Amino acid sequence: NILGALQWSPDQFVLCALPCANMQLQPADCLPQIALWQPALALVLGRNASRAALGVQLQTASLSALRGQTFDMASVAARVSYPLEYLLRKPDAKASAWQDWLALKWQWEALQST
Repeated sequence: NILGALQWSPDQFVLCALPCANMQLQPADCLPQIALWQPALALVLGRNASRAALGVQLQTASLSALRGQTFDMASVAARVSYPLEYLLRKPDAKASAWQDWLALKWQWEALQST
C-alpha cells in the first residue's frame, strides 16, 4: 500500500531484504550490492539492516533517533525507517514511517528536477 500511495512505478524502486535479523552483518556485506545497483537513494528498514548498511553511525543511537536524517552509504543518500514487520506489531508507528517514506519521495523528486 505504501508504494501505491507514493505513486511509484516498479521501475522507480528496488526492494531488497537483508538476511534474518539475528545475523551479524558488516557494512562491507552491503557495499557490493549498492555498487551493483547504483541507486539514487536508499531507505534502510530496521535496526540490523541500518547497522549493516551504515556501520558505526548506528552503533550508539537508536533507530528512532536516526529517523529524519540523511546518511552517506557508499556515496548514496540513505534514510532510516522502521521495518515493515514492526509496523504490523506497532500500528501507532505507521504515521512516523509514512513521514520517512514521504521524505524519501520528496528527496527523489528533488533529484529528478535537477
